[in-house]
Amino acid sequence: MEPFDYQPLETLDTIRVIHIRPAVGLEVTESIHCDIEHVLIGQASYAALSYEWGPPNVNDNDTTIQLNGSLVAVRSNLHHALLHLRNSLGDQPIWIDALSIKQSDTLERSQQVSRMGSIYHGADQVMIWPGRTEGLDLNTLVALNRQSHEYGDRAKATAEAILVITKIRELCQNEYWKRVWIQQEVFLAQKLGIMYGRDQLIPYETFDYLVCLMLRKEGESPVTGDVYNEIEKSGAQTLLMRRRLSRTPTLNPLETWLRIACKEGLQTSEPRDLIYGMLGISFDCQKGGLVPDYDKPLLDVYLETVSFCRMRRPENENENDRLGKMLAERLGLLWDSEMETMIQEYRQQKAIVRRED
Repeated sequence: MEPFDYQPLETLDTIRVIHIRPAVGLEVTESIHCDIEHVLIGQASYAALSYEWGPPNVNDNDTTIQLNGSLVAVRSNLHHALLHLRNSLGDQPIWIDALSIKQSDTLERSQQVSRMGSIYHGADQVMIWPGRTEGLDLNTLVALNRQSHEYGDRAKATAEAILVITKIRELCQNEYWKRVWIQQEVFLAQKLGIMYGRDQLIPYETFDYLVCLMLRKEGESPVTGDVYNEIEKSGAQTLLMRRRLSRTPTLNPLETWLRIACKEGLQTSEPRDLIYGMLGISFDCQKGGLVPDYDKPLLDVYLETVSFCRMRRPENENENDRLGKMLAERLGLLWDSEMETMIQEYRQQKAIVRRED
Protein backbone atom coordinates (compact mmCIF):
# COMPACT_ATOMS: atom_id res chain seq x y z
CA MET A 1 0.00 0.00 0.00
CA GLU A 2 1.44 3.38 -1.01
CA PRO A 3 1.85 5.85 1.90
CA PHE A 4 -0.41 8.89 1.95
CA ASP A 5 1.26 11.95 0.39
CA TYR A 6 1.34 14.49 3.24
CA GLN A 7 1.75 18.13 2.25
CA PRO A 8 4.29 20.01 4.42
CA LEU A 9 2.95 22.12 7.29
CA GLU A 10 3.39 25.80 6.49
CA THR A 11 4.26 27.08 10.00
CA LEU A 12 4.97 25.70 13.48
CA ASP A 13 1.42 26.68 14.47
CA THR A 14 -0.16 24.80 11.58
CA ILE A 15 -1.85 21.46 12.25
CA ARG A 16 -3.83 19.01 10.16
CA VAL A 17 -7.44 18.28 11.09
CA ILE A 18 -9.65 15.50 9.79
CA HIS A 19 -13.15 15.89 8.38
CA ILE A 20 -15.13 12.64 8.65
CA ARG A 21 -17.77 12.41 5.97
CA PRO A 22 -21.26 11.29 7.08
CA ALA A 23 -22.32 7.74 6.27
CA VAL A 24 -25.32 8.86 4.21
CA GLY A 25 -25.02 7.64 0.63
CA LEU A 26 -22.07 5.33 1.27
CA GLU A 27 -22.64 1.83 -0.01
CA VAL A 28 -20.58 0.07 2.68
CA THR A 29 -21.48 0.96 6.26
CA GLU A 30 -17.99 0.24 7.61
CA SER A 31 -16.28 2.42 4.99
CA ILE A 32 -14.75 5.60 6.43
CA HIS A 33 -14.14 8.54 4.10
CA CYS A 34 -12.16 11.51 5.43
CA ASP A 35 -10.65 14.73 4.18
CA ILE A 36 -7.61 16.46 5.64
CA GLU A 37 -7.18 20.23 6.07
CA HIS A 38 -4.43 22.53 7.33
CA VAL A 39 -5.49 25.06 10.00
CA LEU A 40 -3.79 27.34 12.52
CA ILE A 41 -3.97 26.64 16.25
CA GLY A 42 -6.03 29.38 17.88
CA GLN A 43 -7.74 30.37 14.64
CA ALA A 44 -9.86 27.30 13.95
CA SER A 45 -12.55 25.32 15.70
CA TYR A 46 -11.72 21.64 16.08
CA ALA A 47 -11.98 18.67 18.43
CA ALA A 48 -9.13 16.33 19.40
CA LEU A 49 -9.20 12.57 19.88
CA SER A 50 -7.70 10.86 22.92
CA TYR A 51 -7.37 7.10 22.47
CA GLU A 52 -5.09 4.09 22.80
CA TRP A 53 -3.32 3.16 19.57
CA GLY A 54 -3.55 -0.55 20.32
CA PRO A 55 -1.49 -3.33 18.70
CA PRO A 56 -0.53 -3.16 15.01
CA ASN A 57 -2.77 -5.03 12.60
CA VAL A 58 -1.60 -8.46 11.49
CA ASN A 59 -2.33 -7.43 7.92
CA ASP A 60 -1.93 -3.81 6.76
CA ASN A 61 -5.13 -4.15 4.76
CA ASP A 62 -7.22 -5.33 7.72
CA THR A 63 -8.62 -1.88 8.45
CA THR A 64 -8.36 0.98 5.99
CA ILE A 65 -9.96 4.36 5.43
CA GLN A 66 -10.13 6.77 2.54
CA LEU A 67 -8.10 9.94 3.23
CA ASN A 68 -8.35 12.58 0.50
CA GLY A 69 -9.21 9.73 -1.84
CA SER A 70 -6.15 7.64 -0.90
CA LEU A 71 -6.37 4.31 0.87
CA VAL A 72 -4.71 4.54 4.33
CA ALA A 73 -4.22 1.70 6.83
CA VAL A 74 -5.28 2.44 10.41
CA ARG A 75 -5.23 0.29 13.53
CA SER A 76 -8.49 -1.36 14.46
CA ASN A 77 -9.06 0.69 17.62
CA LEU A 78 -8.87 3.94 15.65
CA HIS A 79 -11.20 2.50 13.01
CA HIS A 80 -13.82 1.77 15.69
CA ALA A 81 -13.38 5.29 17.07
CA LEU A 82 -13.92 6.80 13.62
CA LEU A 83 -17.15 4.84 13.23
CA HIS A 84 -18.36 6.29 16.55
CA LEU A 85 -17.19 9.82 15.67
CA ARG A 86 -18.96 9.70 12.32
CA ASN A 87 -22.24 9.44 14.22
CA SER A 88 -21.49 11.86 17.06
CA LEU A 89 -19.09 14.54 15.82
CA GLY A 90 -21.28 16.26 13.27
CA ASP A 91 -19.47 18.68 10.98
CA GLN A 92 -16.68 19.51 13.41
CA PRO A 93 -13.16 18.55 12.25
CA ILE A 94 -10.94 16.60 14.62
CA TRP A 95 -7.20 16.30 15.28
CA ILE A 96 -6.02 12.67 15.41
CA ASP A 97 -2.31 12.09 15.99
CA ALA A 98 -1.99 8.96 13.84
CA LEU A 99 -3.49 10.79 10.85
CA SER A 100 -2.62 14.43 11.53
CA ILE A 101 1.14 13.85 11.95
CA LYS A 102 3.40 12.36 9.31
CA GLN A 103 4.69 9.64 11.62
CA SER A 104 7.60 8.66 9.36
CA ASP A 105 9.07 12.20 9.51
CA THR A 106 10.98 12.45 12.81
CA LEU A 107 11.52 16.21 12.43
CA GLU A 108 7.80 16.90 11.94
CA ARG A 109 6.94 14.46 14.72
CA SER A 110 9.31 16.25 17.12
CA GLN A 111 7.86 19.65 16.19
CA GLN A 112 4.26 18.49 16.51
CA VAL A 113 4.92 16.75 19.84
CA SER A 114 6.33 20.01 21.18
CA ARG A 115 2.97 21.61 20.24
CA MET A 116 0.79 18.85 21.74
CA GLY A 117 -0.02 20.91 24.81
CA SER A 118 -1.31 23.76 22.66
CA ILE A 119 -3.18 21.36 20.37
CA TYR A 120 -5.16 19.71 23.17
CA HIS A 121 -5.64 22.87 25.20
CA GLY A 122 -6.83 24.70 22.09
CA ALA A 123 -9.40 22.07 21.11
CA ASP A 124 -13.07 22.93 21.61
CA GLN A 125 -13.47 19.48 23.13
CA VAL A 126 -11.38 16.36 23.62
CA MET A 127 -13.19 13.14 22.77
CA ILE A 128 -12.06 10.16 24.87
CA TRP A 129 -12.29 6.80 23.15
CA PRO A 130 -11.59 4.11 25.79
CA GLY A 131 -12.18 1.34 23.28
CA ARG A 132 -15.31 -0.59 22.42
CA THR A 133 -17.67 -0.83 25.37
CA GLU A 134 -21.12 -2.07 26.14
CA GLY A 135 -23.56 0.79 26.12
CA LEU A 136 -25.13 2.24 29.22
CA ASP A 137 -28.58 3.73 29.05
CA LEU A 138 -28.07 7.48 28.91
CA ASN A 139 -31.24 8.12 30.90
CA THR A 140 -29.72 6.14 33.77
CA LEU A 141 -26.68 8.41 33.81
CA VAL A 142 -28.82 11.54 33.69
CA ALA A 143 -31.00 10.27 36.53
CA LEU A 144 -27.99 9.39 38.64
CA ASN A 145 -26.37 12.77 38.09
CA ARG A 146 -29.62 14.59 38.90
CA GLN A 147 -30.51 12.53 41.98
CA SER A 148 -27.00 11.76 43.16
CA HIS A 149 -27.73 12.47 46.83
CA GLU A 150 -29.99 9.42 47.00
CA TYR A 151 -27.11 7.12 46.11
CA GLY A 152 -24.82 8.40 48.81
CA ASP A 153 -26.53 5.95 51.16
CA ARG A 154 -25.65 2.37 50.24
CA ALA A 155 -28.97 1.17 51.61
CA LYS A 156 -30.82 3.24 49.02
CA ALA A 157 -28.77 2.06 46.08
CA THR A 158 -31.15 0.84 43.39
CA ALA A 159 -30.59 -1.65 40.60
CA GLU A 160 -30.19 1.39 38.34
CA ALA A 161 -27.36 2.75 40.49
CA ILE A 162 -25.66 -0.65 40.79
CA LEU A 163 -25.59 -0.94 37.00
CA VAL A 164 -23.93 2.45 36.72
CA ILE A 165 -21.42 1.57 39.44
CA THR A 166 -20.47 -1.62 37.58
CA LYS A 167 -19.91 0.25 34.33
CA ILE A 168 -17.91 3.07 35.94
CA ARG A 169 -15.79 0.49 37.76
CA GLU A 170 -15.01 -1.20 34.44
CA LEU A 171 -14.23 2.14 32.82
CA CYS A 172 -11.83 3.12 35.62
CA GLN A 173 -9.88 -0.11 35.10
CA ASN A 174 -9.64 0.34 31.33
CA GLU A 175 -6.11 0.08 29.92
CA TYR A 176 -6.70 3.45 28.22
CA TRP A 177 -5.74 5.28 31.43
CA LYS A 178 -2.35 3.53 31.53
CA ARG A 179 -1.01 5.16 28.36
CA VAL A 180 1.58 7.92 28.71
CA TRP A 181 0.09 10.39 26.23
CA ILE A 182 -3.36 10.09 27.77
CA GLN A 183 -2.09 11.98 30.83
CA GLN A 184 -1.44 15.12 28.81
CA GLU A 185 -4.50 14.84 26.62
CA VAL A 186 -6.93 14.58 29.55
CA PHE A 187 -5.07 16.97 31.86
CA LEU A 188 -5.00 19.85 29.35
CA ALA A 189 -8.47 19.50 27.84
CA GLN A 190 -10.82 22.41 28.45
CA LYS A 191 -13.85 20.22 27.74
CA LEU A 192 -13.98 16.43 27.83
CA GLY A 193 -16.46 13.79 26.76
CA ILE A 194 -16.15 10.00 27.01
CA MET A 195 -17.48 8.07 24.01
CA TYR A 196 -19.40 5.08 25.27
CA GLY A 197 -21.36 2.28 23.70
CA ARG A 198 -22.42 2.83 20.10
CA ASP A 199 -23.07 6.56 20.08
CA GLN A 200 -23.29 7.81 23.67
CA LEU A 201 -21.19 10.57 25.19
CA ILE A 202 -20.65 10.75 28.96
CA PRO A 203 -19.71 14.29 30.09
CA TYR A 204 -16.40 14.32 31.96
CA GLU A 205 -18.04 16.12 34.88
CA THR A 206 -20.50 13.25 35.33
CA PHE A 207 -17.74 10.65 35.25
CA ASP A 208 -15.56 12.61 37.68
CA TYR A 209 -18.51 13.10 40.03
CA LEU A 210 -19.34 9.38 40.02
CA VAL A 211 -15.74 8.46 40.81
CA CYS A 212 -15.70 10.95 43.70
CA LEU A 213 -19.04 9.60 44.91
CA MET A 214 -17.67 6.07 45.08
CA LEU A 215 -14.58 7.26 46.96
CA ARG A 216 -16.47 8.89 49.79
CA LYS A 217 -15.63 7.75 53.29
CA GLU A 218 -16.98 4.45 54.60
CA GLY A 219 -20.71 4.56 55.19
CA GLU A 220 -21.26 7.26 52.55
CA SER A 221 -19.92 5.43 49.50
CA PRO A 222 -22.39 3.24 47.57
CA VAL A 223 -19.71 0.62 46.83
CA THR A 224 -18.10 -2.18 48.81
CA GLY A 225 -14.55 -2.00 50.14
CA ASP A 226 -13.13 -4.12 47.31
CA VAL A 227 -14.64 -1.91 44.63
CA TYR A 228 -13.51 1.19 46.55
CA ASN A 229 -9.91 -0.05 46.55
CA GLU A 230 -10.00 -0.94 42.87
CA ILE A 231 -11.22 2.51 41.89
CA GLU A 232 -8.88 4.34 44.28
CA LYS A 233 -5.84 2.56 42.80
CA SER A 234 -6.99 2.81 39.21
CA GLY A 235 -5.21 4.78 36.51
CA ALA A 236 -8.39 6.81 36.02
CA GLN A 237 -8.44 8.06 39.63
CA THR A 238 -4.73 8.98 39.51
CA LEU A 239 -5.27 11.16 36.45
CA LEU A 240 -8.59 12.61 37.63
CA MET A 241 -6.92 13.62 40.90
CA ARG A 242 -4.05 15.37 39.03
CA ARG A 243 -6.61 17.21 36.90
CA ARG A 244 -8.40 18.39 40.05
CA LEU A 245 -5.05 19.81 41.21
CA SER A 246 -4.43 21.60 37.90
CA ARG A 247 -5.35 24.97 39.40
CA THR A 248 -2.17 24.78 41.47
CA PRO A 249 0.51 24.43 38.75
CA THR A 250 3.43 24.07 41.18
CA LEU A 251 2.00 20.69 42.25
CA ASN A 252 2.72 19.35 38.78
CA PRO A 253 6.47 19.61 38.02
CA LEU A 254 8.18 17.23 35.60
CA GLU A 255 9.66 15.29 38.51
CA THR A 256 6.18 14.46 39.85
CA TRP A 257 4.87 13.31 36.48
CA LEU A 258 7.92 11.11 35.90
CA ARG A 259 7.45 9.46 39.29
CA ILE A 260 3.80 8.80 38.45
CA ALA A 261 4.79 7.36 35.06
CA CYS A 262 7.29 4.98 36.68
CA LYS A 263 5.22 3.95 39.69
CA GLU A 264 1.98 3.52 37.74
CA GLY A 265 3.75 1.62 34.96
CA LEU A 266 2.41 3.93 32.25
CA GLN A 267 2.85 2.42 28.80
CA THR A 268 4.31 3.70 25.52
CA SER A 269 5.82 2.01 22.49
CA GLU A 270 8.42 4.80 22.16
CA PRO A 271 10.66 5.03 25.30
CA ARG A 272 11.39 8.74 24.77
CA ASP A 273 7.66 9.42 25.10
CA LEU A 274 7.80 8.50 28.78
CA ILE A 275 9.51 11.89 29.09
CA TYR A 276 8.22 13.82 26.07
CA GLY A 277 4.63 12.94 26.91
CA MET A 278 4.97 14.81 30.22
CA LEU A 279 6.53 18.07 29.03
CA GLY A 280 3.26 19.78 28.09
CA ILE A 281 1.77 19.25 31.58
CA SER A 282 4.85 20.01 33.68
CA PHE A 283 4.72 23.60 34.93
CA ASP A 284 8.54 23.88 34.96
CA CYS A 285 8.83 22.92 31.27
CA GLN A 286 6.60 25.61 29.80
CA LYS A 287 9.45 27.99 28.97
CA GLY A 288 11.65 25.52 27.13
CA GLY A 289 14.57 23.69 28.64
CA LEU A 290 13.58 20.30 27.27
CA VAL A 291 12.58 19.95 23.61
CA PRO A 292 11.37 16.72 21.96
CA ASP A 293 13.92 15.29 19.54
CA TYR A 294 13.30 11.77 18.23
CA ASP A 295 16.71 11.70 16.54
CA LYS A 296 18.47 12.09 19.90
CA PRO A 297 19.76 8.83 21.48
CA LEU A 298 17.71 7.57 24.42
CA LEU A 299 20.70 7.83 26.79
CA ASP A 300 21.13 11.52 25.93
CA VAL A 301 17.41 12.15 26.49
CA TYR A 302 17.72 10.47 29.89
CA LEU A 303 20.84 12.45 30.92
CA GLU A 304 19.23 15.71 29.82
CA THR A 305 16.04 14.96 31.77
CA VAL A 306 17.71 13.85 35.01
CA SER A 307 20.05 16.86 34.89
CA PHE A 308 17.07 19.17 34.40
CA CYS A 309 15.24 17.71 37.40
CA ARG A 310 18.35 17.88 39.62
CA MET A 311 18.93 21.48 38.63
CA ARG A 312 15.38 22.33 39.73
CA ARG A 313 15.84 20.72 43.18
CA PRO A 314 19.58 20.39 43.89
CA GLU A 315 19.05 20.09 47.65
CA ASN A 316 17.14 16.79 47.44
CA GLU A 317 20.03 14.44 46.70
CA ASN A 318 18.35 11.26 47.93
CA GLU A 319 15.13 11.96 46.03
CA ASN A 320 17.11 12.86 42.92
CA ASP A 321 19.00 9.56 43.13
CA ARG A 322 15.77 7.60 43.53
CA LEU A 323 14.22 9.33 40.52
CA GLY A 324 17.35 8.76 38.44
CA LYS A 325 17.40 5.05 39.31
CA MET A 326 13.65 4.60 38.81
CA LEU A 327 13.65 6.36 35.43
CA ALA A 328 16.75 4.50 34.19
CA GLU A 329 15.23 1.13 35.03
CA ARG A 330 11.94 2.11 33.41
CA LEU A 331 13.77 3.08 30.19
CA GLY A 332 15.81 -0.11 30.19
CA LEU A 333 19.09 1.66 31.02
CA LEU A 334 21.65 0.31 33.48
CA TRP A 335 21.81 2.24 36.76
CA ASP A 336 25.30 1.98 38.24
CA SER A 337 28.27 4.13 39.30
CA GLU A 338 29.16 4.75 35.66
CA MET A 339 25.70 6.19 35.00
CA GLU A 340 26.06 8.51 38.00
CA THR A 341 29.42 9.68 36.60
CA MET A 342 27.82 10.38 33.20
CA ILE A 343 25.08 12.44 34.89
CA GLN A 344 27.67 14.54 36.74
CA GLU A 345 29.72 15.05 33.58
CA TYR A 346 26.63 16.01 31.60
CA ARG A 347 25.64 18.58 34.23
CA GLN A 348 29.13 20.06 34.23
CA GLN A 349 29.11 20.37 30.44
CA LYS A 350 25.71 22.10 30.53
CA ALA A 351 26.99 24.48 33.23
CA ILE A 352 29.98 25.40 31.05
CA VAL A 353 27.74 26.06 28.07
CA ARG A 354 25.45 28.31 30.16
CA ARG A 355 28.42 30.33 31.43
CA GLU A 356 29.76 30.77 27.90
CA ASP A 357 26.35 31.95 26.71
